[in-house]
Amino acid sequence: MKATVLLLSLSLAACAHGGAGNGVHDEPDDAGLYKAMSIGKVITLNELQPEIDKDLSVRLYQVPTMDQDCFVETHGICQYEYYVAVSTFDEYPQVNVYKLATKGELAEIAWVSDDRVDYVELDVTLNRYTSEALRNNKALDSAATRIRLKLSPTAMEEVVR
Repeated sequence: MKATVLLLSLSLAACAHGGAGNGVHDEPDDAGLYKAMSIGKVITLNELQPEIDKDLSVRLYQVPTMDQDCFVETHGICQYEYYVAVSTFDEYPQVNVYKLATKGELAEIAWVSDDRVDYVELDVTLNRYTSEALRNNKALDSAATRIRLKLSPTAMEEVVR
């Protein structure tokens, strides 16, 4: 009997920790989320473009990457990685967190009008390197990447344009 109760407890704990609904995608561990919460800059995207009705709450977390070496004879932040937190406005909201594949420095972000329920699209432009890195190292490529983020509480699609 004790073995059955122990097995059932372990099974339920495993489901609660790693099962459906934990909301984290594309991150093998929680280290990135810990960095986002502790040292990341939060950008509340719903405050942008008030003329567009927003069907979801969307927050962007900008987290400095610490493992790059693009500065000449010094250290600094070369790029940022980004996490997007999405939630519905329901009494029991659906929530999710996604990690963007594209890194860089946020240059521009704009909402795209869409009438679908619990769905948003954002046009995002990211410079490959931070402005400080480009000033310090003239050999860096200053190219920008434009992406379209398609977000819902259940999925994210990142389309490079």
